[in-house]
Amino acid sequence: TDFLKRGKLRTVVVALIALAGLSGIGLGVYQFWPKTDNPPQVLKIERLTTNGRTSDAAISPDGKFVVYVVDEDGQQSLWTRQVAANSSIQIIPAAHVNYRGLGFSPDSNYINFVKEENQDVPPSLYQMPALGGVQKKLISNIFGTMSYSPDGKEVGYLRPRFPSLEESSLLVANPDGSGERILISIKRPDVFPSSANQSPTWSPDGKSIAAIVRNISSNETSIGAIQVADGSLKTMAAPNFKVIARL
Repeated sequence: TDFLKRGKLRTVVVALIALAGLSGIGLGVYQFWPKTDNPPQVLKIERLTTNGRTSDAAISPDGKFVVYVVDEDGQQSLWTRQVAANSSIQIIPAAHVNYRGLGFSPDSNYINFVKEENQDVPPSLYQMPALGGVQKKLISNIFGTMSYSPDGKEVGYLRPRFPSLEESSLLVANPDGSGERILISIKRPDVFPSSANQSPTWSPDGKSIAAIVRNISSNETSIGAIQVADGSLKTMAAPNFKVIARL
């Protein structure tokens, strides 16, 4: 399916970054092509950092920028790397915060990140220019990043224990966080996992959103497709997976 194809693409990027995690970030230059008898293109891997303290990263849609988190003696800072220029700049200085759910806007001009400043307060999603500037708070009470619709006019994201403690929800909103609405809520023992990497993913036609669904009683995980038009949920894979890390 289109969801699984996109999942494979993301898996390649995540695997490359994890492979070089101890010494820096690995960047895969990749490209999908129509089915053909020609042999696949060679995958090029390039090391972008060597500090050994990079904990998370994301590449822009145009492939020109990489944003990444650096751990610094119990603090974290945020950096942007210009791939072609072989240059990195610190866009947020080190502080006692946790960054997660890194991502870019569809035009690659802005970065999105979830910032946790206090364990007693739910994390919030912020946006700022890719090369630094003012941070703008978009969404409160969000643990993973948001996912853009194909036309860039809406975003989807997960919120645990909402609207009640026994429910978790998939929400959609405008890219600036306004117009928030619940698309679907599911009740325990089924939940939408809400870690940094477990964000929903839109289908290429924009008609449905894929999300990981986990049953906390059986500890089984499946993939669900939620129709944007009416919020109906259809399981795409039998619940026989123990863990699905990312779509």
